[in-house]
Amino acid sequence: MSNSEQIETVELAAEIELLLQSFEADPKTARCRLASICAGNPSLFFGVAFRKLPGLPAGSAAARSVSAMAIEDRCLLPLFEEREGLTFEEGKLLVRRFTDGKPGLENALLESYLPPVKEGILPDGLFLVLDLIVELDGVGRSNSLLVRFLRSPNPKIRSRVAESLLKITKSAETAASLLTDPDNRVRANVIEGLWSQSHSAPVQQLLREHVESPVPRIALNALIGLCRAGDEHAAPRIAELAMQPNPPMQRAAVWAMGHLALKEFVGPLRELLRSGDTYLRGNVLRALVRINDACKQKVDASQGVYAANTAIGKILLAGPTEWNHWRQTCGEPRPSLEGDSFYQLDLTGADLSHCCLRGADFEKATLNLCNLYGADLRDVNFRGAKLNRTDLRNTQVSAGTCFGKAGFRGACLPADILCVANFGSAPFDPAVAGMLESKKAAEVSVALPETLPAA
Repeated sequence: MSNSEQIETVELAAEIELLLQSFEADPKTARCRLASICAGNPSLFFGVAFRKLPGLPAGSAAARSVSAMAIEDRCLLPLFEEREGLTFEEGKLLVRRFTDGKPGLENALLESYLPPVKEGILPDGLFLVLDLIVELDGVGRSNSLLVRFLRSPNPKIRSRVAESLLKITKSAETAASLLTDPDNRVRANVIEGLWSQSHSAPVQQLLREHVESPVPRIALNALIGLCRAGDEHAAPRIAELAMQPNPPMQRAAVWAMGHLALKEFVGPLRELLRSGDTYLRGNVLRALVRINDACKQKVDASQGVYAANTAIGKILLAGPTEWNHWRQTCGEPRPSLEGDSFYQLDLTGADLSHCCLRGADFEKATLNLCNLYGADLRDVNFRGAKLNRTDLRNTQVSAGTCFGKAGFRGACLPADILCVANFGSAPFDPAVAGMLESKKAAEVSVALPETLPAA
């Protein structure tokens, strides 16, 4: 491993911040060095830039340069690859931050996928970008671009693009046009995309036109849509198809019964179970479990995991947006969440800097893009948590701070934390792994995987 790969992440993070802060003193040099750091470790770079940009003057040259690098130069795209473990929520926050309030600019990311898509190649990250486009485009700015993707010879791509286009347009006319695609997968996805609009009479008409399709997924997707629309004939028809001697159609019907989870399906499913058909047994049992789970009284998530017991903790429970707004206005420099529980919660982008988190439980929580700078993390449980692109500099940790099986892709992770806290079998990216190798003499006990698993 080269010396550059062994540079501590905290040093790179500090350099990025300094370059952004003093950008205007020597823009050309700063831009070149930032581009170099970004190329070597985009995860770390964009995590730091995400947290730093709000503190820069509005419209500053540094902010414009980083935003152009991220979106127009497509340097953000590597983060969408599966190995980077980027979540949908993270991607949304990053794209919004680096498009800088310019609606439609995110289409530059999508357009970069066109060349391989035209050749029928499915690029890593395309589907996540499509999901983000659907989330960010409420007025159809991307429609004409999406239509170009429909020309791909790859039916998987056309199928997903058709679904995205339908979610944006919410148009029965668009659906009718997309249903002319020759591939069954594409048409089935279009029908599924109509479920949220099944209250519309034109959509219901389209669904009824496909309930007798010989393609199981198309027929059952149409029936599910009608069932959601309140069609009294849809559920009995699903049960009827489950009894017909057509194994692929039966299996699709059984899946549909589990998906809808209606009590009236329990009888037909038990009848299928008694029939002794081994081909369907596993599917039938899964459907019955789903119906049983749906019929149970739903318990509030906070009751199940004892989340957010403190008054301040309940603010964080409301979500990172609410929490960050409170941090900006409360005037409290060191909020205390000591001993509170945030098990499995998604706290992406939360500003937890300088907080007292001693003894708190963040097991399996998502803390990507978070700011934990200067926080008290003694005896905190981060087992199985995601801490990708998070700032852990200047924190207090103890031997009781547990990071077992946590993810750290692109995190600012100081060496002193590695020497004190319990990391168990946590996976690390190459830069941190190299740093740990250099500290074997200090007997840092960390199990490193041969290859980095997806976060």
